[in-house]
Amino acid sequence: MYVDSRTADQSRYNLQKGIDTIIENLNEGKSVMAGVMYDSKKTVQEKDYANKSTNHYVTIVGMGRDDQGVYFSYYDNYSNGKGESVGTDLKNNKFRLLTDSKGNYYFADADNNIPLNGNQNVELGNKENKPARYILTEVRDNE
Repeated sequence: MYVDSRTADQSRYNLQKGIDTIIENLNEGKSVMAGVMYDSKKTVQEKDYANKSTNHYVTIVGMGRDDQGVYFSYYDNYSNGKGESVGTDLKNNKFRLLTDSKGNYYFADADNNIPLNGNQNVELGNKENKPARYILTEVRDNE
């Protein structure tokens, strides 16, 4: 779904197929394993792993629409010592469709409130070098 060009990634970028896979699985009552990138400088080191942009995995468990548009909500088992309430905080844990400066579409939880920082607002480019967003990099069909 997203490829960081700096990783010389060999996977195929197919946003629509990823969206369709998520929606089909959720409509069948199935959750969806999804890869995310939270650090563009950290890449997967395994040589046989196709999408080196993926740093972490979350589970997409729902979808909806609010005043900011459509979203996919997710659970994250990594909560930085904050416990289950952060990893399952569906109010904050949402992927939304965004557009970069070149007009490319991608999904991200870009509100600076991700489970890796305990859902405490951390601005991008922060001095503490804490992750501030997740970018959805891959989706795995739950057959």
